[in-house]
Amino acid sequence: MLLALLLVLADTPLPSDLSPERAMQMAREALSRELGVAARSITVRDVERTQWPDASLGCPEKGMQYAQVVTPGYRMRLEVGGKSYPMSVALDRAVRCEVTPPGRSDPGGEEARAIVRVQRLAREELAR
Repeated sequence: MLLALLLVLADTPLPSDLSPERAMQMAREALSRELGVAARSITVRDVERTQWPDASLGCPEKGMQYAQVVTPGYRMRLEVGGKSYPMSVALDRAVRCEVTPPGRSDPGGEEARAIVRVQRLAREELAR
């Protein structure tokens, strides 16, 4: 199963040019479907470009395995009906990430950026 997922991901182009506008649209549509509200009633409060150290987008589900590839995308906060919803968007996925994974204080945040920096430095060192 994991091998099949990795093969599919290997054949899937990584759209590094996912625009903030498209990411916001994807997040609104996903939250709209989840909550059963009109997408136009959802307000985007903040958007931040980020990179996650894997394909879980900072929101790993227990028992799931994710491709271990740096995944560029956006972290954002949407609001509807006075309630805030954190969302992660990358590739062709938008997911709501309410729960902070165990052992991580900021999913997709400073820890993930540090991992990405270390990975980049290691690649540069190997290239030299």
